[in-house]
Amino acid sequence: VIFTSALALDSINDGTADDQLEELPFLQLGEPVYMVNKTPQVWLDHGVVEQQGALLLIWNVVEELFPEGLIDEMFNSYRNWLQQLATSDAAWTQTHPQLLPSAQLTQRVEVNQTTAPISEDTLHSLFVKQVKRQGEAIALITPEYTLTYQELYTKAHQIGQKLQQLGAIPNSLVGVLMTKGWQQVAAVLGILMSGAAYLPIDPTLPQERQWHLLEQGQVKLALTQANLAGSLSLPEHIPCLSVDAQEWDTIEVTPLDSVQSVSDLAYVIFTSGSTGTPKGVMIDHRGAVNTVLDINQRFEIKPHDRVLAVSALNFDLSVYDIFGILAAGGTIIIPSLDGAKDPAHWVELMAQHQVTLWNTVPALMQMLVEYLSQHPNRPSFPLRLALLSGDWIPLNLPEQIKTFWSQAQVVSLGGATEASIWSVYYPITTVDPEWKSIPYGKPLANQRLYVLNDRMEPCPNWVPGQLYIGGIGLAKGYWRNEEKTQLSFIEHPVTQERLYKTGDLGRYLPDGNIEFIGREDFQVKINGYRIELGEIEVSLQKHSAVKETVVTAVGELQNKQLVAYIVLHSEATAAIDDLRNYLQQCLPKYMVPPNYIFLEALPLTPNGKVDRKALPVPDVASSVSTEYVAPETETQEALAEIWREVLGIEQVGIHDNFFDLGGNSLIAIQVVSRLRDNFNVELPLSKFFEISTVAQLSVQIETIGKNSNLSLAKQLQTLSDNQEKWEEIEL
Repeated sequence: VIFTSALALDSINDGTADDQLEELPFLQLGEPVYMVNKTPQVWLDHGVVEQQGALLLIWNVVEELFPEGLIDEMFNSYRNWLQQLATSDAAWTQTHPQLLPSAQLTQRVEVNQTTAPISEDTLHSLFVKQVKRQGEAIALITPEYTLTYQELYTKAHQIGQKLQQLGAIPNSLVGVLMTKGWQQVAAVLGILMSGAAYLPIDPTLPQERQWHLLEQGQVKLALTQANLAGSLSLPEHIPCLSVDAQEWDTIEVTPLDSVQSVSDLAYVIFTSGSTGTPKGVMIDHRGAVNTVLDINQRFEIKPHDRVLAVSALNFDLSVYDIFGILAAGGTIIIPSLDGAKDPAHWVELMAQHQVTLWNTVPALMQMLVEYLSQHPNRPSFPLRLALLSGDWIPLNLPEQIKTFWSQAQVVSLGGATEASIWSVYYPITTVDPEWKSIPYGKPLANQRLYVLNDRMEPCPNWVPGQLYIGGIGLAKGYWRNEEKTQLSFIEHPVTQERLYKTGDLGRYLPDGNIEFIGREDFQVKINGYRIELGEIEVSLQKHSAVKETVVTAVGELQNKQLVAYIVLHSEATAAIDDLRNYLQQCLPKYMVPPNYIFLEALPLTPNGKVDRKALPVPDVASSVSTEYVAPETETQEALAEIWREVLGIEQVGIHDNFFDLGGNSLIAIQVVSRLRDNFNVELPLSKFFEISTVAQLSVQIETIGKNSNLSLAKQLQTLSDNQEKWEEIEL
């Protein structure tokens, strides 16, 4: 943008003596009588001159560079503001002038008019209402168990009674260290019935992190499963009860008094923290209940609906899977632990139990449709609603979903853990070919969204700003961290409304929807996991050999990978495997970078800051720690060729791990399909993660030989080398 003013020339000419004109030859050009404007060499050329005592504003614009209508609205707002400055003394002293076009301002108010009745229920009281209505209806199904609403209530009630006896009180946290199963559902219901709130902790986390979360949460009681009790190592002062132990059946169910209010805590979920310490998001019953009831009403969730609950308990999509479905009287279908990430198992359960509702991050839906496209003869099921959230939605995914379920409604949901699961929604009907992403949408009931600039003023349509969330869903803050709470939960200086600063960037579109643009900081999302890169950097910095480090995320939106750039201390040495193993002792698997690049020094900007744009692009093959061994047999060569094609790399050694080379679950499905076509074998996806090298796969294929009737799955039952190479996807 160029600003050109001729006002100064006019002021010089006023009263200038004739003998001075020779010193200012440009004043001898005469009076302007005609002017012509041409396409500028910049986006916008703004000229201003005085003509007959008035200001003449001239904008020469390359219109093709701007969305339709944007320039007209900009010019009108600019002109109106100058008019106010010229006619009103008060305009010069306003600290927050209203520059938004009136039509846009009216639209923002209408979009945020989301007021709806507020429920006085708690998460568990919604479930109890359904127990009274339909106690014999099926509440929960696993491959091993089926529980009615009454049976689930009885188990939860017994847990609640025991916890109350042991001292559980409102706003205290009870730890839940469990894998997928009915026990999780009974545990969280029981904890809420006791009056306390639940703190989900992944039992596969490193012990150091488990203990840190227990300490941070001031946990005095914990629940687990019998099959995990022997392997967990918890602080001695924390009693850990197995909810599926037989002694629970001896507890007589007696009335439990309701001891908490809707403003008390329902759960705390810890998310990655930029300073190296996870932060616990505190959600009360009122906020969570508002979201689940809104979704149930908006999408007409009824008792006949069934959801496949694949999300992990420490991911807030599970809150809806459990409490949303039970509030509607529906049924939760829980996959087996071994099949939790296997689309073959999902399809089997979804067909057997006629699942109608899907609720995951987009990557898992991609796995499902990819698997179905490779297995067209699989039995069908009446999926009617797909809720996708937690990450970017590929633009072609809605159409792929419609290929299998033409009548299904596909909905994009968004928000933050800090705002009770979801705050914004967008029903996806058609995808505009010009879109760069699926619109973020409009706010849900009793919630509000704002796009504000640095002065906390609303941004006009098309103009990027920071996303803020307001309304009933806002978290109470961060557990035992008032400093972070004050930084993220702020009060608007004009309206005094409490807002959550998401750190996301977005902009309003003319139809009132918000478009999500990305992050303003170093937080990334990979496969649905929210990761603060600073937390990984802090952990790496503690390694004795590491002098400096920067962690970034590279790749396409739906296939990002973490890369760690390392500068070692002089004379220090560290192998890639050393760094990986070190991080695995203190971070979740999904936060351990698969790629490492060693540098002599980090590139710096002229201001002395790390120049992230100058960091070298990683070569995936260079981060593979195994020594390259070329394929030796025809089978190995054929497998290596498949991997080279699907991974887009030039070299694959027989001992290279598929996932270290950049593979993921979606690509693994393609490999499994190619194995079936090339070798006439049917390999379960879950088993591919256990034998994820060319050498291991070739042994199994060659053992089977040419007998296409043998099932590779049966052969794999004898595997003793049970590697855990599941790609980390937020479930």
